[in-house]
Parts: sequence; C-alpha cells; structure tokens
Amino acid sequence: MRSGICRWRPKLRDPNDDFLLELAVKSNAMIITLDKKDFILASEFGLVVMTPKEFLEYIGEI
Repeated sequence: MRSGICRWRPKLRDPNDDFLLELAVKSNAMIITLDKKDFILASEFGLVVMTPKEFLEYIGEI
C-alpha cells in the first residue's frame, strides 16, 4: 500500500471536487470558489473557504 493514499473520500457533495479538497488539505491552502456551499465540509480540515470577492477584500484589493 502506498503512503499518502486518501482514505476519507468521498467527502464532498460532488465527488469531482474531492481532489480539490485533498490538494488544499495537503498544501494548507485556502479554497477560493464561487460555490462555497460545495465546500462546507472543508472546515472539518481547518481550511478557509472564500468567494473571490471575499478574498480580494481579505487581501485589501477592494
């Protein structure tokens, strides 16, 4: 068995988004999306999910 195999999939409502969640978890990244509701469970992993507008406000661009 290879190390690093994800054992919690599927987690999200859309299984096609699970790889994005896994990538964000492994890289400790924010998720910027127009569909925050699709990533509600990301908070279980300590991730921040923002819309593009919220992100721009967060970094002070608007």
